[in-house]
Amino acid sequence: MSKIIRFTQQMLEQAKAEFEAEMRTAKLVNGTVSFKKTFTTGNAKATLRFTELAWCKMKALVAEQSKEVAWHGVAERCDDNVYLISDILVYPQSVTGATIDMDTEGYAKWIQNGISSGDERFNHLHSQGHSHVEMAVTPSPTDLDHQKEILSMVRDTGFYIFMIWNKKNDHNVWVYDLGKNILFENADVTIEIVETPNGVVQFLRDASSMVKTYAPVTKFSGGSSYYNGGYSGSRYHDDGYFTGKPAQPGKSVAVTGGGKTGSDAQKNKVTAHVDRSRSFDDDADDPSDPFYYNDRYYGYYGME
Repeated sequence: MSKIIRFTQQMLEQAKAEFEAEMRTAKLVNGTVSFKKTFTTGNAKATLRFTELAWCKMKALVAEQSKEVAWHGVAERCDDNVYLISDILVYPQSVTGATIDMDTEGYAKWIQNGISSGDERFNHLHSQGHSHVEMAVTPSPTDLDHQKEILSMVRDTGFYIFMIWNKKNDHNVWVYDLGKNILFENADVTIEIVETPNGVVQFLRDASSMVKTYAPVTKFSGGSSYYNGGYSGSRYHDDGYFTGKPAQPGKSVAVTGGGKTGSDAQKNKVTAHVDRSRSFDDDADDPSDPFYYNDRYYGYYGME
């Protein structure tokens, strides 16, 4: 549920009135009093949109960096609680697997050079993101202190977006809109990507329609062959497809093929029989092998 950021005068007056009413009727047991009031903004929701460029940059940055990394997002506020991040910029920093230290001197020069060069992106750095690599995206005390520090510098009509991502695509997002006096937390924020014609999103969608998951099967055919670690001989139905491990002689296995698919295939069992007239010498002499029989391997024949 979205929350307020600052107390308005109206909220202060309401809280004082409720506190006074509570005190007038309270009977203290140990000389202490506790008063709690929750302020919310109802069920307001927000949408955080990324251009394809910003999304791909951010995801590639998190995926490729083996340590934590931080970045700024070039962001703008749109209508109806919609916020757009159009680009990602990485600033000077020193990192470890679990910490990020801004290079304050290098950062100041980086900002100054960006603004003096006329790069408009530096006038819209309203977002701060960082990665947690393989860790959960729960903010650390240091993360929360950093958020407070940045928020103290945001003007009363402004906004700021904080993000934490990891390599598993887990994320935690906070949108502080001081102009609207609303804090949108992770559950209140929907992530969207703005598609570019013939861009990455369309490419991936088109690729998904072309790529099917392969279900490996073994087709039985006439003659002898090796398969699944066991020697087989004799003859098999050409339209039979084996979907599991080879059955031991006299035991049934589920197969597909011959017009049988899905649940129908599971209802149709076949029995593998041993043809002792068709034997092959086994030098391994491994009694634990399912095909071992009197020092010989025997092939299957006749699938019924």
